[in-house]
Amino acid sequence: MLFRSGIEDDPELMVADIRRQTSGEADETFAHTIAAEAAPCLEWLADAHGLPFDLIDGWQGFGHSRARMVTIEGRTGARLLAALSAAATGAGADLMTGARVTSLFAEADGRVTGIHLERRGGSQEDIGCRALVLATFGFGANKAMVRTYMPRFAGLTYFGHAGNDGDGIRWGIELGAAVRHMGSVQAHGGLAIPYNIGMSLDPMLAGAIQVNSGGVRFCNETENVSTQAAKVVAQHGGVGIVHRNLTVQAQADEIDKVKRSESGMIVDPITIGPKRRISDALALMAKDRKS
Repeated sequence: MLFRSGIEDDPELMVADIRRQTSGEADETFAHTIAAEAAPCLEWLADAHGLPFDLIDGWQGFGHSRARMVTIEGRTGARLLAALSAAATGAGADLMTGARVTSLFAEADGRVTGIHLERRGGSQEDIGCRALVLATFGFGANKAMVRTYMPRFAGLTYFGHAGNDGDGIRWGIELGAAVRHMGSVQAHGGLAIPYNIGMSLDPMLAGAIQVNSGGVRFCNETENVSTQAAKVVAQHGGVGIVHRNLTVQAQADEIDKVKRSESGMIVDPITIGPKRRISDALALMAKDRKS
């Protein structure tokens, strides 16, 4: 896909980006595997299963030295999930949605033999299995795990899916699995308070900056957007303000408007006392045809 878009890239460049972004802490085997298999996987999804991927031109966030982010029409997680689900069912896979796994059945040696789940409406079911893959999207919604593994973010507003409660990680630990880098976090510094509306990266990519409560810019906003929340939290009050000036041409246009405007002075104003009613003011305005 990158080749089709005319972008020169290779796995070693991506591995170098991962090393730099993680300060050399990334697992070398994982990094090389991801870098080598990412593009072929996307090509396979597009060619074999018809997913309509499109490369986002020029987007090099998260420390990437090349444009590598792909999306589908609409650029939403819901549309991507719908497309992946349709591809899976089209390939013959059975999907079970609306069912939440609450516990596992395992032998003494840790081998998982089944799951217990709850469906919408309250019904429950046990399903046996010969193998189980634990997939988890983190534990941001689990306050206890956040306090344990990421104490600097404890008490902050979590803006993510409530299902990210760490159950998969917890079950893996109980079965004897080891964990690493549990303090690693991808947290964007763009949540509009008190409205709880997530801000996209588009303003920063278009030139906006973040300043603290003292009006001082405290970082390069696009250098590492995955850690932007930590930079915001480090400011006084844990607050960052997104500020964006107009473009040079737009600012010039505004100045031109001011230069062309005419100034004047009201020499005989019509006034009304502070104890008068609003209806009196409206009547006075109507009488003198003032707005």
